[in-house]
Amino acid sequence: HEQEEGRTRDAQPGEHSAQNQTHHPRVPAWQIGPTLGVLGTTLCAVLAGLSISGPPLFLFVRTRSEAFGVGDWLVLAWLAAPGFAYAAIALAAILIEETVVAANPLAVFRAVARSGGDGVKMVGLITAWAGLVGSMAVLLFRLPALGMLAVLAGLWLFWLLAIASAMIVCRVLGLFVHRNAPAMGWSIEQRRWNV
Repeated sequence: HEQEEGRTRDAQPGEHSAQNQTHHPRVPAWQIGPTLGVLGTTLCAVLAGLSISGPPLFLFVRTRSEAFGVGDWLVLAWLAAPGFAYAAIALAAILIEETVVAANPLAVFRAVARSGGDGVKMVGLITAWAGLVGSMAVLLFRLPALGMLAVLAGLWLFWLLAIASAMIVCRVLGLFVHRNAPAMGWSIEQRRWNV
């Protein structure tokens, strides 16, 4: 039952922790301030994205006099995609600069322009991803139903592809920001979350 040669003994049935205690750690107290801060930051980024895609979406909807078809919904998905790209980069700017002011269009466009070709590629990647995911959603929900099993399989496949590709896009965005932050005028060294 003692430690031998730097190895610990195997846990016996009924033992629940490394210290041989059955007490589990307590859940930390929920704090409303940090949670509201994250929600507010995300809301600011979404509103910033709407400032880019909102006017074209509004004009498209206002010019349509007949009922929306599948093609119209696809156009809406692709019109919203640049705003999603802007919102993603604005959210990165807000998080790095720790101020909502960093999401203003002049600061975001200036930062993307300073990053050169990488910035254009990043905006293109996020826009293409958002447009494709939006198109998949439109085709899934606006095409005639093929039966309940096909709809369930389509929903499962949509979420699988949307979430998996979203993780990849977020990873690429993080690498882009890390590589280009100095050129974009963002400092990632002295932040309180960068401990």
